[in-house]
Amino acid sequence: MKLGLGLGLGAGHHKNALAGFVPSVMGNRNHFPYTNELSSHHVRNTRIARRVDMGANYHDVQLTYANWQLSPGGDITTDLTDVTIRAAIEYDGVFYPVTFDGERDALLAVGDAVTSDPVAGLTLPAGAIYFERVRRIGAEGSNRYAYGHGSSSIRGEGQLTGTNTSIDYTLGGEGRGAHGVAVMSGSTISDVTITSAGQDYDSGPGLAATEVLADGTVKTSTIGYAVTTGGTVTGVVLTGSLSGWTNPEIVFRGGGGYGQSTTCYGAVMVRGVPDASVSSLLLVGDSIARGYGSTDTYGDANRNFGIFERAIDGDYGVLNISSPGGTLLGYNNPAIYDRTFPLISGVAGGAISHTLVALGTNDLAGGAILGNLSARLNSIRDYFRALGHSVSASTIVPRTTSTDSWATTGNQTPLSGFEDGGYRDQYNEDICDGTIVLDWTAVDADITARDASVSDVWAVAAGGDITNDGIHPNALGMPFCASSLVIDVTA
Repeated sequence: MKLGLGLGLGAGHHKNALAGFVPSVMGNRNHFPYTNELSSHHVRNTRIARRVDMGANYHDVQLTYANWQLSPGGDITTDLTDVTIRAAIEYDGVFYPVTFDGERDALLAVGDAVTSDPVAGLTLPAGAIYFERVRRIGAEGSNRYAYGHGSSSIRGEGQLTGTNTSIDYTLGGEGRGAHGVAVMSGSTISDVTITSAGQDYDSGPGLAATEVLADGTVKTSTIGYAVTTGGTVTGVVLTGSLSGWTNPEIVFRGGGGYGQSTTCYGAVMVRGVPDASVSSLLLVGDSIARGYGSTDTYGDANRNFGIFERAIDGDYGVLNISSPGGTLLGYNNPAIYDRTFPLISGVAGGAISHTLVALGTNDLAGGAILGNLSARLNSIRDYFRALGHSVSASTIVPRTTSTDSWATTGNQTPLSGFEDGGYRDQYNEDICDGTIVLDWTAVDADITARDASVSDVWAVAAGGDITNDGIHPNALGMPFCASSLVIDVTA
């Protein structure tokens, strides 16, 4: 179904008295492309993991694809190329083909969006992890392709590219399916028991171990490689970091299969019909909300990206239109988002109930004063209210320089406007005390990131610094901030 991009008002609820529950934005990783890649590999197969939110089971699942980039300056189509897409859902070992007006393939011209038919025979349970598989074919030669999904090799995600148009991995065919269990000797991996030999490997896949540590960070190391016979795994050779583990998960990656930590392409929105009343959230933010630029390329174990999606962690479905470098000023101009905003008010309109605006740090760094910040937020709030959304906002986290790489609080200096009592403090107070009128409880990202006693600098965690640049949370800062960040659309 090709989308018309005319404006329409969203209902802002998910219950229809006559028809039952109506479609809702579902789960996580509903992200728009934010950049592009120049490549002569015009056949591009990708696989990314997604998680269903915990609120309901979903059927009549539909996927929406877009062929443009989201940027601080609006929607970009320059230099991109038309593509033909094919997709499938992989869940619990079964492949479910995605169709578009009854056809497997859909032409996606530059600047267009397309939504699939409901996926036949598929019901996704609350909290389930599933995989989206997409093949894009562009014109031969060197072209630019939009993308924006981070991927983790340890989760079997990634991108396989080439020039052979007969290669289609949407229904399998790549090396896949090998599983193993670590044999532990104290805290050392002494062997790996193969529990599933897998299929279609064209060489020995790499062997890795991973586990989530107590501070929320993910430890991952290469521990060897697998030996294959006839495309199946028959043994392992351990060569890597085998000590210092507690309960590692064993992952086979590569060998003709997915397992590359690279940025990929996927649906900008997955929606489905829930079997219970649910809330869904539109997240309008910058790089901190997007996860890009904040050492969050790989996301967490549940495939959440950025501190807000990590904090929500399945409580609601999230559509994230955040853009690295995003500003209140930019999102205050719907005309420059002449594809993204109409899509939200059109096909996504009734599928979203709430909006969270997490912007302002880039405005303030660019010289905005309190009056600018407040006026721009109010305008964005009113725009999404008119679509039927209930709107709230987040406070702004610190922005500092450091003489010791943010290892201590005393060697940090806040930027102008971010100092104690400055415009950031004033804006944050106005958000939290109701001076700026919001529809549900403000989200206080600042209190999760700042030092408890010196309010205008970044905190330092027990495990070390939580930022590498004084602007974004780093790999430790992401779980550190998200663990105490409260996002409650019912409050």
